[in-house]
Amino acid sequence: MEKVIGGEFSLPLFDENHVINDRCYPFTTGRTALAWIIWDIKRKKAGITSVAVPDYICSSVTSTIYENGMHVVFYHILEKTLLPEQSSLFNCIDKHTALLLVSYFGMTDIEDTISEVNTKHYNIPIIIDNVQNFYGINDLFSADYSFTSFRKWFPSPDGAIVKVRSGGEMNT
Repeated sequence: MEKVIGGEFSLPLFDENHVINDRCYPFTTGRTALAWIIWDIKRKKAGITSVAVPDYICSSVTSTIYENGMHVVFYHILEKTLLPEQSSLFNCIDKHTALLLVSYFGMTDIEDTISEVNTKHYNIPIIIDNVQNFYGINDLFSADYSFTSFRKWFPSPDGAIVKVRSGGEMNT
C-alpha cells in the first residue's frame, strides 16, 4: 500500500450553503481552492483560456490548472526581487489569460505589478497565491482572488481559504 501525506488529495466539497460570507470561501485544500477560482473565472469571464504563472512554481499549481481545462503559460520572475520580469510577463498575457501572482514568502510587493497589469492589459482576472503568505490573505490589493493553504502554516492536515474581491466582482 502506498502512503501519501497531505495535499495529495483534493475533495470537491464546495457548497454555497457553507460560504463564510460573500468574499470568503473555505475549501479542503489549496488545490481545491485554485480549482474553484478557475471555475469561477470561467463562469464570470467567458473567453479566458489560459493562466499565466511564474516559472518558479510548484507543479501542483500547474497540474490543477491543466486539470480544470486551462492552458498554462509561463513568465519569468527575477531572482533578486521575486517579481515578474516585465517583458516576459507582458509577452505572455492577453485578453484570454488570467494572471497568477505569487507572494513568495510574504516578501513580494506585487501591488505595483497588479496596477500595471490593470492599467496596460485587458482587465484580466488576477489571482494571488498566498500559500507562502498566510497572514497576507486579507491583502487582496486590487486582485480578484487570493488563496492560501492552512497546512503550510499550522498543524492542520488540510484546509484552505479563498478571498474574493469585495462584492465578488472581477475586474471588467
